[in-house]
Amino acid sequence: MGVTEQLTAIIDKEVKRATNEQVKVVEQKHREHISQLKREHKEQSAPMVQSHREQISQMTRLHRDQMSTMEKKYQETLYSIIEKVSRLYSVPIRVARRDLMGDDTTHCMGIKKNGKLCMNRAIQDGYCMFHVNDPRPCTPILMPQGLRHNHAFPSGFVTGCPACENQNVNEFRELDSIM
Repeated sequence: MGVTEQLTAIIDKEVKRATNEQVKVVEQKHREHISQLKREHKEQSAPMVQSHREQISQMTRLHRDQMSTMEKKYQETLYSIIEKVSRLYSVPIRVARRDLMGDDTTHCMGIKKNGKLCMNRAIQDGYCMFHVNDPRPCTPILMPQGLRHNHAFPSGFVTGCPACENQNVNEFRELDSIM
């Protein structure tokens, strides 16, 4: 290899090295410029983001309030229907509630002293903290008109039901004894 070829190879190497250094410098400046733009964009958009977050939280609170109001109205309507069914069909209010609402409700299954259904949320075993240790669910249900059924309606004669056991049983007779 001659001197010119060696010089050409050295110049080519030097040009590549200088080009690579310039590319690195340009890439570094580009990265710094991009990060600066990101910071500026973040600073400019921060008030808008905060405003949107506040709007979302306000809408969430409003939605939660509306849902709780609607749920309360629904519960009041349902409880008034249960009380009406209990009065009309002479079924204990506890039994009417259990049959009409089911056991998967999140509200207390207790009954207030005034005879109305408790509207508090259930905390333990389907009862609120006022009714969780209430001895009244175990006592027989006595009504001003007399004893009432304590089972699902209509189910016929049920042993252990005060109203069924107190009821005069209409016995059937054989056809031969009548003739």
